[in-house]
Amino acid sequence: MARQVQEPGRYSYGTSLSSHDRGQSPGYYSGLSPNPRTLPPREPLDEATFFWLTNLKRLWARWKRSDAVNQMIHEYFASVLNPHEATLNIMIHCDDFHQGKSNSLSHTVIEEFERWRVGKESFLLSQLTPEVQLKAFNTIIRQRNPNLVKVVFNTYEMLRVKESFLPAIRDLINNKMYKEACQSATLLKLEEYFSTEDFLVPLIFQDKLLVAEEFLQTSPRLQHEVVAFLDHLLGRRHGVREEIDRIICRLQIPEVKRDKLYSKPLSKLVARLVKTYKLPPETCPNLNYRRSEGALQFLVHKKFQDNSLSVDSWREMAREAVGNDPRLHRELVDKVINQGAFKEAKYWVDEFGIPRSDWPGSLVAVINNEPELSASNSMDQSGEEEWEDSWDKDPQLEYHIFPLEHDCITLVDTPAVFRYFLEAIKNVKLVGIDCEWKPFFGSKKNDLALIQVALKHHVFILDAMTMGQGCPDLWREFGRVFWDNEGIVKLGFNLLNDLLMMKTSLPELESCKGNLGFLDLHLLWRKITKDFHFKFPFEGKDAGFSESLARLVELCLGHRINKMDQFSNWERRPLRKSQILYAALDAYCLLEVYDKIADCCDQQGIPFEEIKNEILTQMKSRKKVIKNSKKSTSRKEQLVEEEEVPPGPYPEPVPARCLRLVCDTMVQGLGKHLRRCGVDVVILENNDSHDKCVKIANSQGRMIITQGYTYNKLKQHVPLGYCYRVRTEDCEVEDQVKEVLQYFNTAVSKEDIFSRCQMCNGDEFAKVLPAKMEQLFQAWEIRSRGAAPDKGLEPVLHWDDEAGGFSDDDDYDTFSDEGTAAPVSRQGPLLRLSKGEVDVAQGLTSKGAIVQLNSIPRNVASKYPAFHICDTCGKVYWEGTHYERFVNIFTRDGYVLASP
Repeated sequence: MARQVQEPGRYSYGTSLSSHDRGQSPGYYSGLSPNPRTLPPREPLDEATFFWLTNLKRLWARWKRSDAVNQMIHEYFASVLNPHEATLNIMIHCDDFHQGKSNSLSHTVIEEFERWRVGKESFLLSQLTPEVQLKAFNTIIRQRNPNLVKVVFNTYEMLRVKESFLPAIRDLINNKMYKEACQSATLLKLEEYFSTEDFLVPLIFQDKLLVAEEFLQTSPRLQHEVVAFLDHLLGRRHGVREEIDRIICRLQIPEVKRDKLYSKPLSKLVARLVKTYKLPPETCPNLNYRRSEGALQFLVHKKFQDNSLSVDSWREMAREAVGNDPRLHRELVDKVINQGAFKEAKYWVDEFGIPRSDWPGSLVAVINNEPELSASNSMDQSGEEEWEDSWDKDPQLEYHIFPLEHDCITLVDTPAVFRYFLEAIKNVKLVGIDCEWKPFFGSKKNDLALIQVALKHHVFILDAMTMGQGCPDLWREFGRVFWDNEGIVKLGFNLLNDLLMMKTSLPELESCKGNLGFLDLHLLWRKITKDFHFKFPFEGKDAGFSESLARLVELCLGHRINKMDQFSNWERRPLRKSQILYAALDAYCLLEVYDKIADCCDQQGIPFEEIKNEILTQMKSRKKVIKNSKKSTSRKEQLVEEEEVPPGPYPEPVPARCLRLVCDTMVQGLGKHLRRCGVDVVILENNDSHDKCVKIANSQGRMIITQGYTYNKLKQHVPLGYCYRVRTEDCEVEDQVKEVLQYFNTAVSKEDIFSRCQMCNGDEFAKVLPAKMEQLFQAWEIRSRGAAPDKGLEPVLHWDDEAGGFSDDDDYDTFSDEGTAAPVSRQGPLLRLSKGEVDVAQGLTSKGAIVQLNSIPRNVASKYPAFHICDTCGKVYWEGTHYERFVNIFTRDGYVLASP
């Protein structure tokens, strides 16, 4: 039977909501409330308004956002003297106002008011007094949902009188509410009134970067100042922490995230800001120096430890790394001397023109003892030249050699040769393609240097540095006859990086349809070995190459590629002979590997053509990954953001233990926290594809949790409402958990908390008392002292990995009998106990899992009344303060129900 709804027009709403009748609330008009971080106090409602709001809540509970709800709200607006002020009071009296979600009643009230007032602005303007605007400001500024804040700011036309809010924002800063101050200044476009230290530096120190960066978007002045400030910190070298401590003390910044305030994360932040705001490299000289210093150390290691750079490549890149900085010149000489390469050190002091009086003493001593070094400036340069002429012919090097004659390599560096190349590939069915670009260590972006296209009997090397800008028509023709030609199978390895680089560097290729005919041999390798147990003709000598092209060539052809010239200056012209040969071979070997895999598949009965076509289809569908238009990327995110969320699948509350979810790789951490609430959650591993989410969801009856634009892909394969995109940004993971629980209408009881294993999702535990736990420790120590370690032992975890489950590291440091929690069976999580017993002698659960004792302090056995061991993975849990804190967080906001 339909629920009867009281007609809203039957009530008279008088003037009881007017501040003139009740007096002003000091929390609204006299600066911030005594507790500025809490929501403002509610003004009491008159009886008629209270009764009307009660009916609205009932109607909302049944229909949510609907025409009936909207009509009731609109009629209310028309009946009050000051709709602006009345809207605020109704909104703050909604039960969900503290959440502020887009699907909440409070959000609906303000949105409907915004719609209702259209066409009535001039009439309502007289009621929109400064007092009402300030009341709106103080009411909404503590909201976590930035979209709700924006709606209120727009509806109450705060931008029109933006300077009047400066004192209120200063109050926020004085009360250390930096995030709220920054959001307000951003929405009101008040960038010119604030300095970096007002709230930007505090927000950076508190690791609230999203808010700060949004404010910086429209202020080039502050962009430069913030980057210069952070770069100054990097220049402190060994005094970064001391300088930061002085700033924290001077500005009295609370809640500082000190783990983010040291050289490495600061360097990453400066680099990202420089890239985001397109600032010139000279904005951050200290970052540039640190990068050059790190690059030099990297090059020294590759040359003298790995022996993976040729002399020419080493010298090209070392010269590039140190530039014209005398400090780095001296450091290069010192590092080379530390490697015992005095000949090379002599080369560099001559190259840099360093006076003999400034040479390191060790170099002077060696030169004095070995005068012949003084006449030499080479690291066996003659041998290097000789090697360049014969590197592909010396069988003792055991490298895979370029099988064609050298005159089969054509360097495409003129329009005429480019046209010849385009004619040569028109009737080709199979090519290998590769790209080269110069490695950069600073803030400068990489530019494409070469594109190698290998045919069966010829290799073309396209000089993108020379031809990139001057032949747009030829590059468009290249896109038409080559890139968009699905009839040419184009072989590559980790192709997406090369395709992205080509489209980034060559604007004429942006109009290409997609990845038509591109076959990634890396994907082919994974497919045939994982699904078909493919056997390579060679085992290879060193598995350390992992899944690299060098390793694949070795497995297929018997010898690896010589990579000595891979890391070199590909922008140098003319190219060295060894560079040309390496570039040609890097593309041509793809053809050789392809043929070898095809032959082996035929011999082993593996359907090669089917696998090839499947990967070609995958590459074709991944065209969105390589789009270089920032506009298209932002539009994609915008479409996800604007898309209306479908209703959740459960109209009635569902117990947490009955909710079944699968979290993709974007929300792994959220998945573990949902397990803490007792939710049955499968979490994908890092190397799992997003498609696996769909398979698990459909085969196991689960709903998908994801984030970002992946949502659009996954939602198409499951019923409406069975795929949810986490919308919460710039917040703690607990807020994301609450968001998911709210969407799926999930009822969490205290007994659900920590009723599942966070590591494996298991829900059966063996209860172990302290005496037995001590026996497990003793038996484990005996086994650990044996001749061979147990193969099942897990590596020791850091305490940051939460080895204790529903306990944490604080429990050990502050343990006392007075603070010990009661036994798990009485007030802790309701765990499903296993019927089996733990094998003390072997340290195994009833399901054969090794009890993970090596991640637990030895003295913990005597500190807690009971332990629970996951039957599935052997993880050990005990109840400590972490359990109570977690329960309190969710009970406080009404997400955890009391025990029945």
